[in-house]
Amino acid sequence: MNIVSRPLSAALKERARTRCPRCQTPATPAAESTMTLGWYECECGEQWICRLRNGVPDRAIVDAFAAMSRELMRVA
Repeated sequence: MNIVSRPLSAALKERARTRCPRCQTPATPAAESTMTLGWYECECGEQWICRLRNGVPDRAIVDAFAAMSRELMRVA
């Protein structure tokens, strides 16, 4: 198994916490997350993925997803 498909350990899951792009509630990655991709779901219903670097979410990706999501909701 390579590093891409290895699941996150409990310690890394805590380190990979981020805030929901919609409501800013803290969220931890789902069990299906790997060392390179974090799958997140917030209590408000927002779902997103984020690239992880050294177990830390790439904030630029989270912010870009939030902007894109808001634009798509405005158009729909």
